[in-house]
Amino acid sequence: MQMEITAAYISGNLPLVKKLQRELVTSNAAIHLAVKKITSTTSRNTPGLDGEVWNWPSQRLEGVVKLRYAIENIDKYKAQPLLRV
Repeated sequence: MQMEITAAYISGNLPLVKKLQRELVTSNAAIHLAVKKITSTTSRNTPGLDGEVWNWPSQRLEGVVKLRYAIENIDKYKAQPLLRV
C-alpha cells in the first residue's frame, strides 16, 4: 500500500494519495500492528495518559476496538488540555 501511495504521489495524483493514506491509517491490519508494537516494547508495563496497560490478549483486543471507534468517530474527538508533569 505504501508503494501505491508513493507511485500516486510521483505521478501527481494527490486525491488518490489522500484516499490511500486514509485507507492505510484506518485499515484493520494497521490498527493491530500499532497495538502489537505498543505492547511488545520494553516499556509495555508503563501506562499511558489514560492510565491503562494492555498486558493480556483480551485487553489488547479491547484496545483495538477502542482505536477503531476513535478512528471512525474522529469528528467527535475533542483534545484534552496539555498535561504538565
